[in-house]
Order: sequence, then structure tokens, then C-alpha cells
Amino acid sequence: MKKCSIKVIPILAVLIFIMFVLLWKGGNIESEGEQYKEIERTPTMEEEEIEYKDIKEPADTDENITDINSKFLAEKKVREKAELMEYAGLSIEEFIEKTGIPLCQDQDELRSWRAKDGPIIVSADVEDGRIIELCTCVSAYDRSEKAIKDAVERFPYTLGGVSLNEDISLLEKNVLENASVVSGGTGYYYTSMDLSGLGIERLTLKSEGTIVDSVVADVDMSLKEAAGGLTYIWGEKVCQKEGEQNDRLTTSWNPYTELPRFYEQQEDIDKTVVWIKYPCIDIPDNPEMAQNINNLIQETVEGIENETYRKTDENIIVRADYMITYMTNKFVSITFRVYVTGNNVKKSPWQYCNINMAKNGEKAFLSDIGLTREKVVEACEACWWSVDTDSYMEEYDTNWNKYRITPAECVFYVPLPEGEEQWDGREFMAIEIFRPR
Repeated sequence: MKKCSIKVIPILAVLIFIMFVLLWKGGNIESEGEQYKEIERTPTMEEEEIEYKDIKEPADTDENITDINSKFLAEKKVREKAELMEYAGLSIEEFIEKTGIPLCQDQDELRSWRAKDGPIIVSADVEDGRIIELCTCVSAYDRSEKAIKDAVERFPYTLGGVSLNEDISLLEKNVLENASVVSGGTGYYYTSMDLSGLGIERLTLKSEGTIVDSVVADVDMSLKEAAGGLTYIWGEKVCQKEGEQNDRLTTSWNPYTELPRFYEQQEDIDKTVVWIKYPCIDIPDNPEMAQNINNLIQETVEGIENETYRKTDENIIVRADYMITYMTNKFVSITFRVYVTGNNVKKSPWQYCNINMAKNGEKAFLSDIGLTREKVVEACEACWWSVDTDSYMEEYDTNWNKYRITPAECVFYVPLPEGEEQWDGREFMAIEIFRPR
């Protein structure tokens, strides 16, 4: 028994030693692990800098939140601005009640009611109980930038989607993107299918610079009723023909986007080039109407050809583009500006295309737009230049392409007496008459 005990003692000692080593290493491993965790929690200099910034951030964040909130509220306020045209079909009493704008009848102009709210003046002209004009503008005595901004803050309305203090060039890229524009005096006249849908026959923006300080809408609620929910998609095309013989011109299938100017600067024209840009339209819900309109435009393009290269054997350069001078869902008026370059060429035979949208895109005659025989004759007789009124009136009932409509007036082109011409070689006189409402 003693001998056996002696043998066990060394074994126990070895086991105790092994256990001691393992416990010692385990303690170190745990200590290293704790040390690793401690290092992970200790920030570096960069982390300290970030933490320092984070400590200051709440103050900055509060300021940013305030700015963002202000911007959001401002944008929300703009979005919530009411459109004045929503009240255009009301009586004056209903207009005052719905908008909350107190109106007083003008002492000098009995058809006009005005409201003054600081620099803002709102006027509504009424005829036979219906509103025919709405206007928002700043005071004529103070059109400063501050006055306009104050006006916007005090006046939560738009007119035709336009608010005071907006940049006209930006408006033409969004709200008025599809509108036709004609300048006149200090103002710009806009007409479009979108404005027609609101009941606006003509929208006038006035500005002493680039910022809107006056908006005037000529109201015609029958336009809104006639809109019919149709979508009008305007596009444009180019017809280009070339050749050395005018009766054998070849159509180009890859025409110029714009005719290079060097064609019109040639001293010796060795071939005829005809370049005509013209509009086209698509009306998905009324393809027959679209076809009628496009046919009239094509007829006008052919008229340009008939009045230019088809009248001569001489090689010439013909360049024609267009502008839509008036566009509502009742009438569209297109002017083709035609320029001819060649020997012994004196005149540029501009062409006109007037479309009656209310009659499914058919031709618009003088009587359709309210120009009676009496009014035309009266205007011709008042002209300072002698004109051939009789020959013009012979075509009164069929005249759809010898006048044009603008937002402010009608211009019709009356021939001069035989053998006479103007200083620029033209054989007609442009006579202007204000359009009847």
C-alpha cells in the first residue's frame, strides 16, 4: 500500500501542474479578450473628432430643421394657393363670399370692382352679371421686388396657374410650356388649350423686367364648356425639296432641322431649295378632327409652293417657318413666314391658316370669328392707303387664309389697286381691327 501511494503522488503533482497552467492561460485569454473589448470601445482621434461634431450637431440640426420646415411650408403654401379661375363663373356676390375678398365698385368704372390688400389689387369687370376679366397686380406706384414678394405672401391665389413674382422664362418652361405667345407693348399675351380649359381666352403677363408684376385673364367660360376633355398633341415636320428644274424637284427624306444661312447668301443660285417647317397635331380621342386640321395645314404648305417656285423657272431659295399666333379650343391661327431669295424677287408671300376648332377642325371664315361685312368694309375705308375693298369682299364668305388672329386683334390682308404696290414690293395692305369679344 505504501508503494502504491508513492507512485500516485507524482501523477497527482503533474495533474495539479497542468491544471494550474491551464487556469493561468485561461485567465490571460480572458484578460486579452477584455483588453480587446476595451480597445474597441476606446475612440481614435478621428472618432473623437466625429463625436465632437456629433455633440454640436443638435444645435445645427435644429437650425436646418427650421429652414427645411420653412421651405416645406412655403412650398405647401404655394401648392395650396387657390386658382381664381375656379370662381370666375360666379356672380360678384358669390365671388366675394367664396374667396373672402371684399370688393368695392369702382367709382370711375362702374363695371369694375376692386379689392385692396396692401400692394395687391384684384379687379373683376362684370357685364350682364358675368365676370369677363380678372386681374392680380401690385401697385403701379410700387413695383419693387419687396412689394411683389409682400404681395405674394398676402395674396394666396394664382391666375391661370401664374403667381406674382415668378420668372417669365421659367413659366414658359412649365405652366405656359404649350402656350402661344405674342408680345405687345410691355406685356406678353398667351393663349393655349390648357388656358382655354380654365375658361381663359387670353392671359396677359406684364413686367418691367423678367418678374411678373401683373396678370390679367380675359374670361370666356364657354371655352371651358367647349373643352370636351380632348387632348391636343402638337408636333412639327419639315418638307424639303431640291433640284435644278423647278418642275422636277426631289423630296429629301432627311431634311435640315434649320436651313443653313449660306443658301440665302449665294450670289449665283444654281439649284432650287425649298425648306418649309410646319406644325401637325394629334388628337387621340378625335382622329377625324386631327385629320381635318392637318389637311388644312398641308393645303397651306401647298399654297406656299404655288406662290414661290411654281411661279418661276428661275432657281430660287425658299425658306418658310411658322408661328401660332392664337390658340384656343375655338380657333387656331397659324402664320407661315415665307422668305424667298433669288434674282428679281421682291416679295415674300406669307401664308395664313385659320382653323375652326369648334367645328371639328374645319376652315374658319371671317364670319365665324365675328367679323361682319360691315366691320371689314369700315376698316378698309378707314385705311390711310388706298385698297381694293371690293375684290377682298368678293371672297368674304370663303376667306379662311387671307387674315390672321392674334390675342388682341385680327389682321386681314387687302389687295392694293391693280398696278400699285408698297415700297417693299408687297401687293396688299395689312389692316388691323380689334377682335370682337
